Amino acid sequence: MRVSLQVRRMVGGAGQTVLISGTVMSACVLGLTPLPLEMLASAGYGAALTIALCALVNLSLTPALLLAFPRFFSDFECLGLAPLLAPLRALGEQANMFKQMQGVFRLHVAEFTQLADTISQYEPRREIWQKLDTWFELQSVWKGANFKELNVEDVVKEVNLYFKDVHKMSKRLQQDAVMLMFKESVEDFKEALPCISDLGNPSLQERHWKRILEKLDKPYFANTEIKLEQLLRYGCLEHADAIAEISAIASGEFGLETMLEKIRKGWAECSFTTINNRDSADVWILGGVEEVVVMLEDSQVALQTILASRYVG
Repeated sequence: MRVSLQVRRMVGGAGQTVLISGTVMSACVLGLTPLPLEMLASAGYGAALTIALCALVNLSLTPALLLAFPRFFSDFECLGLAPLLAPLRALGEQANMFKQMQGVFRLHVAEFTQLADTISQYEPRREIWQKLDTWFELQSVWKGANFKELNVEDVVKEVNLYFKDVHKMSKRLQQDAVMLMFKESVEDFKEALPCISDLGNPSLQERHWKRILEKLDKPYFANTEIKLEQLLRYGCLEHADAIAEISAIASGEFGLETMLEKIRKGWAECSFTTINNRDSADVWILGGVEEVVVMLEDSQVALQTILASRYVG
């Protein structure tokens, strides 16, 4: 997991909590300062200063350390699982060698049940942590990218794959806390997929985005980046029905625009054949117009369909 992305999420989420709670607590203890007792006033100033310093450290020093030593904090070995892989494999190879030697000397072959149990519990947990690490990184990329340039179809495929994997793994570790958190995170994101798919409709134009942002009570500025993280923070999931309706209108209008463009292109490429009128060398008349008449009739039918559509108004 890239530390820079996680630091940004931490400051944007937990950082706000620290700042607000620290401000509220400082204001509360500063309420002691007007009291006539000098001891209480001093305690109020001291507590307010302490709280302010703690908030400042958490908002500055902690992110700075994380960014200064990204390798240490992002390395999977910090989880305490990766360093066990090599010793467990070595012990497994030794156990197999001992079994072979015991078989050669016709001794009782030990089962090494504790080692087998340890490996069987270690492997699925290591797999969960690795997949969870990748899942958080993918979420950070999706939420931080320009939504208009995001390939929503790829996002849907990835989420569906993770949904299948997480349910398979949850059957092996039903009571594991990390597994439950991983499963809940994937399920929550999957529930948001219909709304995300509607927002990722390639037919959406600037006018449609303006309507969507109006539904979210937010201003819209043309040709500006819109991120999934912003849309989720604005409460797009609570307005999923309205967004779905706007997305459907955009698809309908795009279909009509495609039909109209086809008519325009057909007439732009249409050519009329001229021939001499009998023996007159300087008098020309139209040749066969059957194809032109057919095109005219088709265009009239298409235009009537467009005018009758509920997306024209």
